[in-house]
Amino acid sequence: IGHQLIELKIPRYYAVFLNQSTSLELRDREVRRALDAATNRDRLVEIALGALGEPVGGPLYPGIEGYDAEIGSGERFSLEDAEAFLEEAGWKLGEDGVRTKRVSDGELRLAFDLVVPDIDFLKRSSELLVEDWAKIGITVNRLILSPTEVANDIIKSRNYQMLLFGNILK
Repeated sequence: IGHQLIELKIPRYYAVFLNQSTSLELRDREVRRALDAATNRDRLVEIALGALGEPVGGPLYPGIEGYDAEIGSGERFSLEDAEAFLEEAGWKLGEDGVRTKRVSDGELRLAFDLVVPDIDFLKRSSELLVEDWAKIGITVNRLILSPTEVANDIIKSRNYQMLLFGNILK
């Protein structure tokens, strides 16, 4: 008996959500720009998704109402740009390889927790993100939790700094 393999394209997305209400550092626009520039989307799709996807640079994907190809288009991955964003905003690289910034009441540090559901391709994605972001002086601690914990404890309470998560779109 033979079989036939059919590939279905179901629109879904995966993204890192940044909770600015839990982190002064993430409120800094240049930090967010640097994280974006230091994210190698092509590498993520190739390695973590086995090339079964396409990188998208904005909140909407091709085919959904409101999608604009101009938003998020062009070459985005640039460690040099990411470093420049941080330098220009006053984030200096420390001896430990992590960027810090002096503020009136102390020092801010680019060190974050990233919540990741315990799903293989999301764990691999988070490893790649941690590698990329470390190159620009941002350190990330991965918190691997069950998908149920993420849904019930993390998302509902918005108790995270960074969250790697996705949705199936209809």
